[in-house]
Amino acid sequence: MTLEEPKEESKVDPETTAFWDRLGKELTSNYKKDLENLMKNDTLQHNGTTYKFLPVKGKDIIKFKKLDSESFKIEDKDSQAFYDNVKERACIVIEGMTPEQFDEGDYVILENLTTAWSSRAIRGFHRAESRVPGVL
Repeated sequence: MTLEEPKEESKVDPETTAFWDRLGKELTSNYKKDLENLMKNDTLQHNGTTYKFLPVKGKDIIKFKKLDSESFKIEDKDSQAFYDNVKERACIVIEGMTPEQFDEGDYVILENLTTAWSSRAIRGFHRAESRVPGVL
C-alpha cells in the first residue's frame, strides 16, 4: 500500500470568478442580440462579402429538417460531423454558397448565420421585410 500525497485544491479567487461570470453573461447577451439581428435580415455583409438568405426549397425541406435536428445531437460529440452538418445547411440557406466557399470562409460568421437562418427557415419565416397584410 502506498500513501498518496494529498492533492492541493486549486482555488480561484472570487474576483477572477466574478470577472469570468460577468464576461460570460455579457457575451451570451451579445450573441443573442446578434442572432436576433441575423434572423431579422435577409442579407449580411462581412469583410466585403454579401451573404443572402435563400428560403428552403420544397425538395430540400425534409433533408434540411433532418440536418437541423441532427445538429443538436452531434454538436458537442463529433466536431467533424457538426462542421459538415453546418456546411450542408449553409449551402441550402445561403444563396450561392458552395462547400468550397464554406471551407474558405470565416467559420464563426458562417455558423452563426447558418444557425439564425436555419431557425428562420424551420419556422417558415421566408422574408424578413414587412409584409402587406394578407399577402405572402
